[in-house]
Amino acid sequence: MVPGQTVFHHRLGSPASSDSRIAESPGPGPWTFAPAVTEDGRYLVLALRHGSDVKNRILIKDLGRSDAPVTPLLPGDAAYAFVGSDGPVLWFQTDRGAPRGRVVAVDLRAPSPTSWKELIPKSADTLSMVSVVAGRFVAFYVQAGLPRVRVFGLDGRLERQVTLPQLGTTFTGFTGLRSHRQAFTNVNSVAQPGAPYRFDPATGAFTPFRRLSLSFDPEGFVLEQVFYPGKDGTRIPMFLAYRRGLDPKAGHPALVYGYGAFGWSAFPWFQPHVLVFLEQGGIYALPGIRDGGENGEAWHQAGAKRNKQTSIDDFLAALEWLVAQGYTTRDRLAVQGGSASGLLAGAAMVQRPDLFRAALVDIPVLDMLRFDRFTAGARWVPEFGSPADPEDLRVLRAWSPYHNLKAGTCYPAALIVAGERDETATPAHAYKFAAALQAAQACDRPVLLKVAWGAGHSLGATPEATRETEAAQLAFLLRELGMRATPAPPS
Repeated sequence: MVPGQTVFHHRLGSPASSDSRIAESPGPGPWTFAPAVTEDGRYLVLALRHGSDVKNRILIKDLGRSDAPVTPLLPGDAAYAFVGSDGPVLWFQTDRGAPRGRVVAVDLRAPSPTSWKELIPKSADTLSMVSVVAGRFVAFYVQAGLPRVRVFGLDGRLERQVTLPQLGTTFTGFTGLRSHRQAFTNVNSVAQPGAPYRFDPATGAFTPFRRLSLSFDPEGFVLEQVFYPGKDGTRIPMFLAYRRGLDPKAGHPALVYGYGAFGWSAFPWFQPHVLVFLEQGGIYALPGIRDGGENGEAWHQAGAKRNKQTSIDDFLAALEWLVAQGYTTRDRLAVQGGSASGLLAGAAMVQRPDLFRAALVDIPVLDMLRFDRFTAGARWVPEFGSPADPEDLRVLRAWSPYHNLKAGTCYPAALIVAGERDETATPAHAYKFAAALQAAQACDRPVLLKVAWGAGHSLGATPEATRETEAAQLAFLLRELGMRATPAPPS
């Protein structure tokens, strides 16, 4: 049983023994708190979530009164994220009454939902996150898989729509305070390592905070968005990246990364081994499959829990489309997935071993009948379903990668990476799957297991180990996809 969590108040410089207990989770199980304090220091806002459930409760404590209790503010009927405050009025981003998100003002003196004031209404785009900077709301949206930024006044009036410096994403959102005149953000893309930018909400202007010294030219690569049909005809967005000047529809080696879990939107991000793969003439694809957040919570739920096969089908449809459109061929196609999407790469191997040549399976979850029994696995029950529920068990059994391997099958070559001390995706998943896959493999394609010794939920315990793992993955791809490493073209 996963123990519950407790929140303590610690004063800097004082011993831990003097910490005061503020709140406890309702009981044992995968409960987690996310504390925040209003900018004026008056209120403690506690978000309480059960596992990976998108819905959460909000608790409040008046720090201006030493005897003030922690009291419920918002029920666990929707997703709520604290944005900021103006005295006793707190602003929350929520999907209550708005599956794609909105911002409401909750007055602590009259907190009933009937008294809420809507500041930023729902729209056709998905509201991903909101910050309060320079006396304004800076809102980050996802529009059919593309990032968008809008600036609103504190009264909810739209001031401007902002163009991002490049086709990419801001992983960190916008950092700053209401009293600040500017915000900071991080722009990251396939050929652009995380670069810090200043953002002026009053003008919408982005300016580089520090220019990075790079050994390559980011302009030497193309990043575009395409759409392809899912198995049921649904229009699904996908990013494609390749070297500028390359004819993309000429049967190139291709690497397709899929995530599709927990409502996370699949934006391109910088990975050294992917950049080198592109320099060697490869194509990188990132489909925004269901179970992600590209089109709001409905898109997430359409591929979650008992609908997980839909997410897998979307991923397989991306592979089929890339082959049909001439971007690549089956013997030059590889897939990659990590963490919650390690199961996606594993499921693709098991369900369509004929469709691609190789797979990179990173720190995965692959035994879907026992995932909830180890380390943090119980937190994922709201996302994948519970093996203790007979109907959930039937669905999980139908697509669980480990349980659907078949002896005598020629599977794609596989490099499976496990973190020795991974408390999120216990390495037993990788160990068991690698052993079962080696036993089932009926052709000469290799099945390799690499353990990142001392590592947790990452590809390496140290930067050096991470680079070594990525180099091994790159070498594996070059070998299996028939690529011959050549010096990178001059930047």
